[in-house]
Amino acid sequence: MRSVQEQSVLSVEHIIIDDGSDDSTRDLIQSFRRQSLSHPLMYRYQDNRGESAAVNAGLSLARGRYSLILNSDDCLRAGALAVLADSLRNGNYIAAYPDFEVVNSTGEPIKTIRKPKYSFTALLGDAECLPGPGTLFLTDALKTRDIRDLRYRYVSDYHMWLKMALRGDFVHVNANLAQWRSHDQSTSIREPKLALAKELLLLFEQFLDDYEDEPRVRSLKQRAISSAYFRAALMTRTTDNFESRRFMLKSVKTRYRNGLRSIWGPHRVRSTASTLLVPAGVLSRYSRGK
Repeated sequence: MRSVQEQSVLSVEHIIIDDGSDDSTRDLIQSFRRQSLSHPLMYRYQDNRGESAAVNAGLSLARGRYSLILNSDDCLRAGALAVLADSLRNGNYIAAYPDFEVVNSTGEPIKTIRKPKYSFTALLGDAECLPGPGTLFLTDALKTRDIRDLRYRYVSDYHMWLKMALRGDFVHVNANLAQWRSHDQSTSIREPKLALAKELLLLFEQFLDDYEDEPRVRSLKQRAISSAYFRAALMTRTTDNFESRRFMLKSVKTRYRNGLRSIWGPHRVRSTASTLLVPAGVLSRYSRGK
């Protein structure tokens, strides 16, 4: 909350959705509101319905031209909103995403995530969720009541970016403008990796089916499915060895189904249980964990 109030832009509406907290969150927010605030703060409490419902509730109240979703593990660096808003105003873009820093539970830096330049092929075809913490987007980019799809518990943000990308381009801002806090209670750390992997695969299956009439989606279908299986293999390779190898085989079979025999070679990914043969190009990506 403090990182939002310290932003230097002239007009910010700060909306907080409390998704059924049963701790001291409400008291903390009320105490914060009694301080001298730079930007007006709106607080809404709702029964616990999950992150997607909370985001939808917040965006339904948003009146500004631009919106930014700041989850409880995230914060903004000084001047972030001004830089991101300038990036959107100075180009024909629908969203601007920055690099960000991963910090530990006490706020000490762990590493900086440098995001690549935007392309729709990378976002869909390579199953790479390019936007992350600190992404600013046009509030009216998606003309729907619920921007986040309640079917997804873990990947609703990715689904939102994919839908948004069909309406306009994103721009990467080459600056560290946000922070994501990694700790034992983080959803990405706490939840089973296999559940995340399966939901990612479901997302791609449903998105490719829902938008099969879009030429760009149709042209990337085979590549996207293969990449989704590849990402699922990476997610699970240290926790679900059998599923990881199964996902990797599906990735290879999908990507190279028209010429698998010609490129298959004696390249191996070693695991605790067995050895898996994969094409050389896939091996290098798997070994690097990318």
